[in-house]
Amino acid sequence: MTRIKYLLSNTLIFAIGNLGSKLINFLMVPLYTFVLTQSEYGTVDIIMTTGVLITPLLMLNMQEAVIRYALDKNSDHRMIFSIAFKLCLVGNAIGILTYPIILNIPSLKNYALPILLFWSLSSIYPVLLQFMRGIGKVYFYSFCNIFFTLSSALLNILFLVYLDMGINGYLYGFILSYIINIILILIFGRIYKYFRIYSWDKPTAIEMVKYSIILIPNSLMWWVINLSDRYLVTAIMGLAANGLYAVAYKLPSILSVFSGIFLQAWQLSAVKEKAAESNTNQFYSNIFWYLQQFIFIIGSLLLLFLKPMMDILVSDNFYTAWRYVPFLILAFIASTLASFLGVNYMVAKKNMGNMISALIGAVINLVLNLLLIPFIGINGAAIATFCSYLFILIYRIIDTQKYVKLKIRLHILILSFILYIFQIYFVYLDGYIAMLLNIVIFISIITINLEVIKAIPKVTKKVINSL
Repeated sequence: MTRIKYLLSNTLIFAIGNLGSKLINFLMVPLYTFVLTQSEYGTVDIIMTTGVLITPLLMLNMQEAVIRYALDKNSDHRMIFSIAFKLCLVGNAIGILTYPIILNIPSLKNYALPILLFWSLSSIYPVLLQFMRGIGKVYFYSFCNIFFTLSSALLNILFLVYLDMGINGYLYGFILSYIINIILILIFGRIYKYFRIYSWDKPTAIEMVKYSIILIPNSLMWWVINLSDRYLVTAIMGLAANGLYAVAYKLPSILSVFSGIFLQAWQLSAVKEKAAESNTNQFYSNIFWYLQQFIFIIGSLLLLFLKPMMDILVSDNFYTAWRYVPFLILAFIASTLASFLGVNYMVAKKNMGNMISALIGAVINLVLNLLLIPFIGINGAAIATFCSYLFILIYRIIDTQKYVKLKIRLHILILSFILYIFQIYFVYLDGYIAMLLNIVIFISIITINLEVIKAIPKVTKKVINSL
């Protein structure tokens, strides 16, 4: 299979799993906004956000190591999985110590047990998923993504709508779904056969821990950039404001769905390309160029239909969340391009650049959050998020050149950002003229990024041939 067919076939497989699961998640947003109050939704978001902070610490980011080492040729999959799973169990045992801390947080103490169970299961599940991806079970990986989301959605409907259990129902819906899907992976995915109780190789364990542990600060920095603004919005403006901000995040996440699907497939291709080492620079440059064009067009399209989509998808109480979406879409664009470049660190097993760029980006994010939120409100958090991702993108464009010599069309990249910022301005205005100018800018973004549209027939043909 050629390098393009390999990338496209994996992208298609991941798309089947991810688009289905994300579509279900997206369709659940109206339910959550109708059933939960702004404060309850804000509380749920804080629980999720805190879990994203805690699990990398407890699990030593082992899901990152398990996929990277499983992808290596001639790797001992039994050894890699056994080491990773044992470290996860140790991390969960330590995680029990957080229980008395949760009991002393007024807004969370009534949900202490489900919170602990949710955090524990949500830390084990990604390790199993990433191991499946690493050993090539991409079809089952995609199926599990859809099944997990569907089961959690159905359980949430049961607990929230029919049993009216509120926040507890939201959490227990996910807990049961995690349990069902972990059993599904272990048994029907036959992952259990890779586990050996007495299998332990100290040098391999040390190497995996060294690889993943340096990513813990990186994960924490991403947490600061992505999620710490939720705490600051809550502290400065209250839980209801955080509920609006959390809903605002949902629409830009559509963009991250498409980019995330592609980046999952790109990780596999990038490792394979490193092993082949044939015309890698040109191949990487071409892929980056098409990705850049695609996400700008999608982002501009979302902005064009922002208000009507929010009117349909959320209740009236949450409609004003549209005001915080535009800069978050811009942040996701910068984040996607930065993440693509970050794969170069993963392939080279040189994660220091990942950590440094994320660290400085996190500092920028915190400083701007503290400066902007008190003065311009929730949008201050969105602007701070964009600025931090923009810095990381610039840093990685420069720093990753020592691994791959990318030819980046900076003039098109800069012009696309400028046009998008003008589009944001017209979105905030009312009237037909503003709407017309919004359309004109959308057409302009398409025009300067036309190559990706021209390539669609060729790509479609290759996708069909790869089936």
